[in-house]
Amino acid sequence: MFRLQTTTDKTGPITEVPPKILERILAPRTSTSTSTEEAPVAPEKMVTCVCGAAWWGKEADLIPLVQQHGRDLHNMDATPEQVQAMAYDVVGPVHAEVFILWLGEGHLNLTGPCGADPWYLEIAATEDPVTVVAEAIRRVIGEPVVVHSTSWRRDRSAVVLSFVAVIDPELVRDMPSAPIGRAELARGEAATAPTSIATTQVVEHGLRHLAWLAKDDPLVAQRLSPQWHAVLAGYIPEPFRNLVQA
Repeated sequence: MFRLQTTTDKTGPITEVPPKILERILAPRTSTSTSTEEAPVAPEKMVTCVCGAAWWGKEADLIPLVQQHGRDLHNMDATPEQVQAMAYDVVGPVHAEVFILWLGEGHLNLTGPCGADPWYLEIAATEDPVTVVAEAIRRVIGEPVVVHSTSWRRDRSAVVLSFVAVIDPELVRDMPSAPIGRAELARGEAATAPTSIATTQVVEHGLRHLAWLAKDDPLVAQRLSPQWHAVLAGYIPEPFRNLVQA
């Protein structure tokens, strides 16, 4: 049995990864970039929307993308100054933190290549994070039902974008799973973010965000089964937000 370290603490727990899963993890991924230039180590600016969409790169390139997103999805016209006010500097790499969710007998569970631990993927500045995460899930696990970014924070010497991904139970196969309990959200002061946050709190917020999408996004609502809607009814809807600044 192969082993994969899934925690930043080298003395922490090691998750056993089945050989077939590990083989799919190590398979080279298809680049989502059409550029032949070498990607920069870190993007210059990042903008996130409450719906979970995120962009980064040069500020001049971001402005029209964010404006078009506002018009297409939110019926909003943002000025360049408003987009600039939303942008913040990014120092270091960008990581996707992926939580794979499945519903069994009315109870939510975490699974994935790393078991119940988050699955980390590094995102290049020229790559779309949702595309990278969705393609990785397809390659390693199978076709996801829903993939959505739910929050961001500075951690692991990087900007971390948290994702929740819903899969059908039959895709779990031999991956380890653990039931999901409830947790209090990490909250800061009126003008400051929390100083620390636990993984259980990231998952709790991710599920609350998914509950919000199930009511606000017709495509997500259509993709989720009635059983999922029933379970999410117990979560207080939350938009995409910054959880912590390290």
